[in-house]
Amino acid sequence: MGATIIQFEIPDDLVQLIGSAEATADEAREALVIELLRQRRITQGRASELLGVSRGEMIDLAAHYEVSSGMEDADELRQQIDRIIAQA
Repeated sequence: MGATIIQFEIPDDLVQLIGSAEATADEAREALVIELLRQRRITQGRASELLGVSRGEMIDLAAHYEVSSGMEDADELRQQIDRIIAQA
């Protein structure tokens, strides 16, 4: 998957509040992904890929931000059904 580098200015006091430029970039990326999930423009699976977290961690993160669990595509539903059947 390709990536685009986007640069924008953030006031120094906000960077200091978060701790570092890297931490600020991480929080900005997380905020964007969470907002796309909130708008149902991406799935939970895609959100977890973009943030490099497991699906369980993504569900916890979405709950932390009070975002519904998000849409699931057909493949995600199939995988979830397969996991349930395997556990039975």
